[in-house]
Amino acid sequence: MSKGLSNTNPKFYPLGDNVLVLMETSKEETTNSGIIINTSTSHSDKATGKVVAISGTCSVEVTELMGRNVMFHNGKRINLDKEYLLVNVRDIFGQMDEKEPKSEESEESKD
Repeated sequence: MSKGLSNTNPKFYPLGDNVLVLMETSKEETTNSGIIINTSTSHSDKATGKVVAISGTCSVEVTELMGRNVMFHNGKRINLDKEYLLVNVRDIFGQMDEKEPKSEESEESKD
């Protein structure tokens, strides 16, 4: 079953092996001379954002990324109520949260 983005109108449910990622807001820095530099990661090779919706065909491992911050490469921009990216799970490098993902070894040691 898909975990969709329910707070948008219409609700959005990714298809295939895709997740919907809420982009981090762009950050600006000002140099001493007053030049504004946009340090947003959305235009670089690696971007970060929060997973807010997951396709129903994604693996259990991917569904555990719901609500977590991830680093990824590539994505299709989608503007709903905010700016999102539709990202294929193959393009996700990993999660950025302090909490470590569950490993198969730790699950086996419980048995």
